[in-house]
Amino acid sequence: MTDSTTKTNLKWNILSPDNFPISMDDFNSEKEAWSYFEKWKTNFDNQGYYSTTKGGRYLRIPLKELKAYCDIITL
Repeated sequence: MTDSTTKTNLKWNILSPDNFPISMDDFNSEKEAWSYFEKWKTNFDNQGYYSTTKGGRYLRIPLKELKAYCDIITL
C-alpha cells in the first residue's frame, strides 16, 4: 500500500448539531470520542436539552436524542 496514512494515524472528533467540534482536542479512537461526548453532554443536564437552530427553526433536542444529531469525523 503506497498510502502513508494508516489506521493508527487517524484521529476522531465529534461535530455538534451546530457543526462545531465538541472538543479542541482530537481523539485516538472513535470509542474515545464517543466517551468524551457522554461527558460533554452533561453540560446540558440542567436545562435538559440541547438548543440550536436549523433552517431558521429553533430546536430543543432532548439529551437522549442528541447523539443522533451529532456526526463523528475522521481526521
